[in-house]
Amino acid sequence: MSKVGMGRLVVVALTVVGLLVSADAWGDTATVLGVSKNWTAYTSGVGPGKVCYAMSLPKSIQPKKLKRDAVGFLINDWPSGKTRGEPEIVPGYKFKDGSTVTVEIGSDKFTLVTTNDGGSGSAWIKGSNDEARMIEVMQKGVEAVVSGMSARGTMTRDTYALDGLSDSLTKIHSACSM
Repeated sequence: MSKVGMGRLVVVALTVVGLLVSADAWGDTATVLGVSKNWTAYTSGVGPGKVCYAMSLPKSIQPKKLKRDAVGFLINDWPSGKTRGEPEIVPGYKFKDGSTVTVEIGSDKFTLVTTNDGGSGSAWIKGSNDEARMIEVMQKGVEAVVSGMSARGTMTRDTYALDGLSDSLTKIHSACSM
């Protein structure tokens, strides 16, 4: 990726993270720990409010003309909750009530539950065993295809490149002592 492309990726990534951590009780901004190909590692907050993220932006979004807020795939470490490697999808819209999100990585398929908080949605995988398995599959995979349904009934399909995930996970686990 060119320096211009990488610079744009970092600016967009910081915007997404800024939106995601703006509710942080400590009011801290995210600190970039490093960029590894398609993934960027961040940390934010201190003490019990500290959180670390590995985040990627989609390499393709379908449909392209759908108006959306920031979109991203995150892996979160929450030291205060002893939560390590928690996948999260941020679609840039509210999900259809009661809908699920599908993440396909090669021949593996994962189903995530959706929530709508305020003006945005997010999706989370049930169970820590499934989280660990998903991350293991992601580290061996090439891309992840995320499909979800907006509150308005539009099916979306976002594709994320998985190169750089392992290095970003190492950075966040180290920064959050996980």
